[in-house]
Amino acid sequence: MSVSFHSRVLFSVFRWCLVAVGLFALSLSTPLPYFYSQPLLCQATPHPSDVIVLLSSGHISGPWLTPDAMQRTAGALRLYREGYAPVVISSGSTDCDQAGVQASWLEMAGVPRGQIIVERRSSRTYESGVEVAKITADRYPRSCMIL
Repeated sequence: MSVSFHSRVLFSVFRWCLVAVGLFALSLSTPLPYFYSQPLLCQATPHPSDVIVLLSSGHISGPWLTPDAMQRTAGALRLYREGYAPVVISSGSTDCDQAGVQASWLEMAGVPRGQIIVERRSSRTYESGVEVAKITADRYPRSCMIL
């Protein structure tokens, strides 16, 4: 009798797991996640600024950035090319020089070296904010865009 009881319990657990996996798969194949995420999305409307601040976001190795870091770098490049700011500050990551790698990508894409400031002292987002504030306080006191 205990074997059949355990079999029924196991079957019941298996059935509920199957239902849960099915519901999860169904939720991924429907537009529900898109509709639930809509309140989190906001339209970015850039305005001309004194400086573009490019925060480091990830570095794979050598000259390679993570997809997120490359996306931010491309965003900074686009804003620079469209004339939103004359200077880009690449900030962050003391251990593997992510800011330097991002700056080299900007330079390879045509941003003049003199228009890129590399901040290498910070290793966290908060520290990047503090270090960038020190840089911008004297030179670019009015406004900045942060990516």
